[in-house]
Amino acid sequence: MMNTFKEMINHYIRIGLESNVSTLRRFSSMFYHELDCYLAKHPVLKQILTSLSEKELQRSPSPAWRGP
Repeated sequence: MMNTFKEMINHYIRIGLESNVSTLRRFSSMFYHELDCYLAKHPVLKQILTSLSEKELQRSPSPAWRGP
């Protein structure tokens, strides 16, 4: 599983560099569908990334975040 995760991260770093993408927002808008398809094939990785994202948001919300 960790090898699959490593391969996925390396793949997305490579396509980000090849596409000259310098922000996460732009990268997400360009490649979200591809990443979502990849994660559909690897549900455990999707759970890990979702969990990491949720923990990061709880720890340090974005300055643009507007709570209720």
